[in-house]
Amino acid sequence: MLAILLNALIEWAFRNKTIEKIGLSVHANNDRAIALYKKLGFEIEGIKKRDLKYGDDQYIDTVVMARFV
Repeated sequence: MLAILLNALIEWAFRNKTIEKIGLSVHANNDRAIALYKKLGFEIEGIKKRDLKYGDDQYIDTVVMARFV
């Protein structure tokens, strides 16, 4: 389902001449989502180290990804 929504977003962005880039953020431990985004043409632009805190000494990085259209 997510892939269908992302494909619709990408198609819309291609038709909209003012959109040049689509960006997103994802938890670094979400391997399935990162793989899907890469399959759809998104590239990793950066990593926010220890961006989110889930408890005492429990941090997760955030991966910033984007795709030019």
